This record gives sequence, structure tokens and C-alpha cells, in this order.
Amino acid sequence: QSAAEMKSDIYQALIEAAQTPGAKAKRLKVGSLDKGINKIIRRGKQVFELCLPLIGCAGLKGSISFAEPWIRAVPEQFDEETVILKVEVDPKKLKGGKLYRLKAKIKTVEGILQPLIKFKVKRSFLLWGLLLFLALIILWLYLEKPGYFNILCQRLSNLSHNFLSEHFP
Repeated sequence: QSAAEMKSDIYQALIEAAQTPGAKAKRLKVGSLDKGINKIIRRGKQVFELCLPLIGCAGLKGSISFAEPWIRAVPEQFDEETVILKVEVDPKKLKGGKLYRLKAKIKTVEGILQPLIKFKVKRSFLLWGLLLFLALIILWLYLEKPGYFNILCQRLSNLSHNFLSEHFP
């Protein structure tokens, strides 16, 4: 086994030992090591684990910060014995379907590292469910209550005509 393989095995053992059993945090994909995108959903705070040995910060003392208000490391400081940092993301401030790219600023005694991190916010299906529900109501009105359906169509036509004539004379 080569020295690089042994180093990788040691780091992997350190990471596994530092992980909390049964924790729901996902590993944070960072920089060129992970070409993937961190997927997040738009409800509640999401917690990721940043594995310091995988980004070259094993055994170093330092701090991590982000320029965006929706992401933070807890705690922001780490020491020589820290293997995993928790990174919290607040997706409520993000738009669904959008790809976000940001750099973490990691300061250590060895220098400053700024790995790129990418997040993709999953779209909410609540809107699609609501639209489907409204479509079913309109279909029901059309089939069961044609008079109500005709009134609804007339009012929608008047609303759209008024809106268009006010905003696009």
C-alpha cells in the first residue's frame, strides 16, 4: 500500500470515528474533490458535515466563514483535533430550482483556502399540487355545474382584459 493510500485510509477512519451514530447530516461536497452538487430542500434548516481531512485541513487550527447569510459553520473555529465541522444552511432564503455557488473562506496557520461549494435547491411541488387541485375544480364545474363554469370564464376574461388594458394601453 502506498503512502497516499495509507493517508487516505487514516483520514477515512478519523472521519468515521468522528461521525455521530444515527446523525442525519449529509457530507458537504466541496471544491474539486467533489464535482457534485449539494441538494437541499426548502423546508427547515439543513445540516451538512464538512470533513476537514478531505480538504487538507487535518491537524490544523483555524476558522471558516461564508459571505452569504444563509450558510454558517457551527462552530466557526476549529483546532488540531477537529475532524468534522457542521455546516448549517437556511434554504428559506433561497429560490427553488436555482444553482448557488459560493466559496468558503478557511483560514489556518498554513494559509487561506477558498473551496467552491455548489447548492441546488429542489423545487417545491406544493405549487404544482395546488394547480392540479384548481384544474380538477374547474373540470368539475365544467361537467357538473355548466352555469357556474360559464360565469367563472366570463369573470376571468373580464379580469384579464382589465389587467391587460391597464398595464398595456
